[in-house]
Amino acid sequence: MSKISEKEVIEEIKSVSQSIGAKVLTQKQFFSKSKITISDVLRYFPKWSDACKAAGVDYDRSRDKIPEEDLLKDWGRVARMIRDTPTLNIYKVKGRFSRNTFNRFGSWDDDCRRVTRRDSE
Repeated sequence: MSKISEKEVIEEIKSVSQSIGAKVLTQKQFFSKSKITISDVLRYFPKWSDACKAAGVDYDRSRDKIPEEDLLKDWGRVARMIRDTPTLNIYKVKGRFSRNTFNRFGSWDDDCRRVTRRDSE
């Protein structure tokens, strides 16, 4: 069996996207409609989003990493809104991002102490 080429991967992404009429193509949609495997895609592209960009197809951005600056700005927005350090439950209601996006900073309590300490310096 011969290897699938980069060009074939790109063309298949375009073809599947057009055939299902998806505004945004998810990995699940693509791999359920294609004989191309994730290994074929990753042979040429480090991430699914890179393959979609090469094909000119919009992709599911829910897995994109949100920049730390955007997370901290939103956390600060909520803190200013309530005039206090937001608890996890308050941020869930008033914040723009999932709690899981903050995992890179440590526990929620650690995040709050770190940010409030930085603000007081």
